[in-house]
Amino acid sequence: MLKSDTEQFSFYNFTIVLVSFLTSYLLVAKVIAPIQSQYISNSELVSLLFLPHGVRVLACVLYGPRLGAFYLFSATLLTGFWVGNLSDYDPLTLTLLYAVGSLCVPIAFIFLQFIHKDTKIGLTMVKHNTIKTFVYLALISSIINSIGHALVLDGFSTFEVKPRIILQFLTGDLLGTLVLFLCLRFVLNRIKLS
Repeated sequence: MLKSDTEQFSFYNFTIVLVSFLTSYLLVAKVIAPIQSQYISNSELVSLLFLPHGVRVLACVLYGPRLGAFYLFSATLLTGFWVGNLSDYDPLTLTLLYAVGSLCVPIAFIFLQFIHKDTKIGLTMVKHNTIKTFVYLALISSIINSIGHALVLDGFSTFEVKPRIILQFLTGDLLGTLVLFLCLRFVLNRIKLS
């Protein structure tokens, strides 16, 4: 069985994911987080507009869950290295946080494919139902991400569900995905009109 071009590793595709993830992360860290910190106290843990989650969703939709997971984990690791937040946590905790963030969308993607066996998730023939699938993908992956981060940071023995943190993760991930998709749609419409 031959794999399609989007299911095979490509340095070009990896570079697109890496640059998109790094750019969106820097935009959140340098622009959105300072504005957010002026209005919300204790906002260091989560961003209420986390654009990199939209990059995660888009990477998995474009390249599939396996290749998307590889691209995302590598992009997350390199972004952490370049941005310099590697010293915030010990290496094991940092690796687990990166793994949770990178794998939340591929896991949600596989989960949705398992539930909707007859539906192929992708950008071919985008319909209203496809947009709903993207929202479900962003929502389920955000839940996995928030619970996974809480498990890693609190530890398995002292883990307790913190609805406020989970709600902040959900809000940030969903709004970030929505804003990224709206910006992408705007840019694509402008390209199509010109």
